[in-house]
Amino acid sequence: MWVNPLNWARVNLRGTWSETPLFDFITDTPVDVANSWSGDAGLTLFPTTQLSAEIGVRFSRLYRQRDGSLYSEATIPRARIQYQFSRALFVRTIVEYGSQERGVLQTPDSGRQVSYCTGESCFGLGGSGSNDISAEALLSYEPTPGTVFFLGYTRLMDDPEAFRFRNLRPESEGMFMKLSYRFRR
Repeated sequence: MWVNPLNWARVNLRGTWSETPLFDFITDTPVDVANSWSGDAGLTLFPTTQLSAEIGVRFSRLYRQRDGSLYSEATIPRARIQYQFSRALFVRTIVEYGSQERGVLQTPDSGRQVSYCTGESCFGLGGSGSNDISAEALLSYEPTPGTVFFLGYTRLMDDPEAFRFRNLRPESEGMFMKLSYRFRR
C-alpha cells in the first residue's frame, strides 16, 4: 500500500504471505515446508530539498506447516539520513539493527531434530541467533560523470541480547576510499 498525502512525507506499508521450503543448509535440500509472513513499514521525510530521512522496519516469520510452530523470525529496523550539499556533494549515514533467530530443523514426518552422522559420531543441528548493529557513513563527490570521490566508514557490532544495547561488542570496522577520474579529449 502506498500513501502519499504530502509532498514532504511518504509512508510505505507492505505485507506478504507465501509457502516456502525450509532448507537443510549442509546438504542444500528442502526438508520441510513453512508458511512465511513478512512485511515492512517505512516513513520517509523530506523536510527540505537537501535533507531526507528514512526510518523503517522489516520483519519475517516462518511457521512450520506441520504443527504451526515458529521456525524462524527476523526483525530489522533501519534509519537513513542524507544531506545533499550540492548536485555533486552529499553525505549519508545508515544505522541498521538485525535481530534473527532460527529454530532447530526438524523432520516433517516425526518432528524429530535432523541429525548428521560422520563415521561413528552423530550430531544434530541446533538453532541459531544473532543481533547485529551496522553503522555506515559515506561522503560522495561527483563533480562530473566518471569523476568520483567516495570516502566511507562502516562498523559492525554484536548485541548479546536483542534490542538491549548493553555490552555491545565490536566485530569489525573499516574505511574505504575510491577516487576515479575520467580523461576526456
